[in-house]
Amino acid sequence: MKPPRQAVIKGSSFPVLRIVVRDGDPDFLRTELVETIEDARPLLADAIAVLDLREREASDVDPGAIVEAVRDASVRLAAVLIREPEERGALANFDLPVIAAPLSTRDRPARGAIEE
Repeated sequence: MKPPRQAVIKGSSFPVLRIVVRDGDPDFLRTELVETIEDARPLLADAIAVLDLREREASDVDPGAIVEAVRDASVRLAAVLIREPEERGALANFDLPVIAAPLSTRDRPARGAIEE
C-alpha cells in the first residue's frame, strides 16, 4: 500500500484579477489604479493579480515602469503576460513570472468597443 501523498496539485476557483494595460503614462496609471483599488476595498484588499500587457499598442512606455506603477498602487502581482518573448528583458529584474502568450480572439477587444 502506497503512503498518502504529501502534496497534491488541485484546480482552484481562487480569484485572480487580470489588469489589462493598453497604453498610457505610468503616473496616470498609478493614480487611476490607486483610486480604483481604494474604491473597491475591502473586496480587493487581499486579491492577487496578473498584469496583462498584451494589448499595448505603443511601446514607448517601459513595461518596468508599468509594473512599478501597479506595485505602487499596492496590487499584489503574481505574473506578467506579454505578447512577444523579446519583452522579457525589460521585466527581468522584477522577480515575477513573465509569460509570453499571444492574445486569443476572446481576449481581444472588439473594434470600437468602449470599456469603463
